Amino acid sequence: MKLHKINIDDERSLDFIYKINKETALLTAKNDLKVNTMTIAWGSIGFLWYKPIIEVYVRESRYTLEFMESSEYFSVCFFPSKYKDKLIYLGTHSGRDEDKISKMGLTINNSSFAPYFDEANLVIILKKIYKDKIVASNFLDEDVRKKAYKTNDYHYRFVGEIVEILKK
Repeated sequence: MKLHKINIDDERSLDFIYKINKETALLTAKNDLKVNTMTIAWGSIGFLWYKPIIEVYVRESRYTLEFMESSEYFSVCFFPSKYKDKLIYLGTHSGRDEDKISKMGLTINNSSFAPYFDEANLVIILKKIYKDKIVASNFLDEDVRKKAYKTNDYHYRFVGEIVEILKK
C-alpha cells in the first residue's frame, strides 16, 4: 500500500501521539552525502509556539547528531511490528561503522523534504525550529538525572514543526 498525505487539522490524524510512547520509531536525517537513522523511544508530540511539533532527543555520542545538526528537515517513521528486529538492529549499531540501513534492507525515499522509509506505515516530516542541550544544572529532580544520565551523555533536544504526515 502506498503512503498518502493526511490533514494535520483532522484530529483523527493525531492518533500517532500514542505511538511515540508505545512503539519504536526511526529518526532519520541526511547531510550532503549520506542518510543516517537511529531508533527513538523518547519524545513528545503536541503544539508549541502556535505550531504542531514533535520533540526528539539525540545523545551527544550518537552519529545521528551530526546529521540532525546539518539538516533543515528530519523524519520520524513508524513501522509494522514485523520490522521490530530490524529496528532493534538499527538502534544498537552505528552508521559510523557500517551501512546499517542497506544491511537491514530498508528503502530510503527522498521524495519529501527529509528522507524516510518506504516500509514505514506512518511517516512524519519535520522542519527543525529549535535546538538546545540538556544540562545537569537544570534538573529539579536529581533522581531523574541520575537514572537517565548515568554516564553524563546528555541529549540534545530538537523541536521540529510537523510539515507533512504520510500514512498507509
